[in-house]
Amino acid sequence: MTTALLTSLMLAPGAGVRVGVLGEGKLRFAVGRKVTTAISATLAPNAAGLLADEAGRPVTPAIRVLSGALKIAMNGTVSVSGTKVGRLVLERSGADGAEFGFPGEEGLGVLQVSAASSTKSAPSTPSNSSKTTAAPPTTAAVATVRFRANNELTGDRILLGSVAEITGEPTAVARLNTIDLGALPSLGTRRTLSPWSVKAALKSQGVADKEFTLSFPPDVTVARKGQTIDANDLVAKAMEKAREIVPTGELTLSAGPAPMLVPCGETSFDCLFERRSTQVTVTVKVSVDGKPAAQSVLRFAATGPGIKSGDAVRITLARNGAVVQTDGKAKTAGFALPSVWTT
Repeated sequence: MTTALLTSLMLAPGAGVRVGVLGEGKLRFAVGRKVTTAISATLAPNAAGLLADEAGRPVTPAIRVLSGALKIAMNGTVSVSGTKVGRLVLERSGADGAEFGFPGEEGLGVLQVSAASSTKSAPSTPSNSSKTTAAPPTTAAVATVRFRANNELTGDRILLGSVAEITGEPTAVARLNTIDLGALPSLGTRRTLSPWSVKAALKSQGVADKEFTLSFPPDVTVARKGQTIDANDLVAKAMEKAREIVPTGELTLSAGPAPMLVPCGETSFDCLFERRSTQVTVTVKVSVDGKPAAQSVLRFAATGPGIKSGDAVRITLARNGAVVQTDGKAKTAGFALPSVWTT
């Protein structure tokens, strides 16, 4: 009985599903406590009942598969006899290390799935020179897609028409222009497009290979277009806010800020301040099209006309329409502040 059960869980040699990654990302396999990656593999249950490659290395995260018809979808979903048992995870290298995700999501490629190839060759058939077989008619592609090597874009998505020149039949050109190739990378980073990832995106959106031809340079990169805010503009905004706190006296910037790179769009500024002894700290927050984009912290040293220890002072507090005034003497020296603080 045990022998019969084990036999039912094992596939014949060479059986399985051939899987390859079209686009970014690699399949992940466990080797002891380590992980190795591969662009393609033939997947089938191993002796432990786990989905594994030809060498018996299980995919990670592990997926347990029992006997039955094994099916793997383009998005990595694994099912046995119609029952979903797991989903494959891909790995790619990112700016901050390894990144993980499902096929077809977050810019990762999709899977090309086929039955494992057989090693048996078909018997040869004697040729008949007296008969001529006409070749099947070929259909010319209706559009040509020529990619640009370097692309800087605005917005959130990469459309085919924004990174390539498309020529051909007008209806096909209009359709191809709107094909979505994924999300734009974050500002300051670049994303590389490959012929495989483009073909996978076209196929997933219903465009057959025969409808287009691709012209691809060695490297096609996409970056998010940005605008630079000059350091002097940041200082001016911070100084304007600091003068609301210290209207007289000298303000000396402790350290100049660096120019700020933000996405393209309409910019707006919001300044917050913090006062401490003889220092004023101003945080300049920059928004683009109403969305927070970046911020810079500037610190000023305040000197000149100020308050000496023992000087008579009047403090006015205002809150919710109520005003309270009190007189006293300064305990320590400091720079002059407005007579009214809103708390």
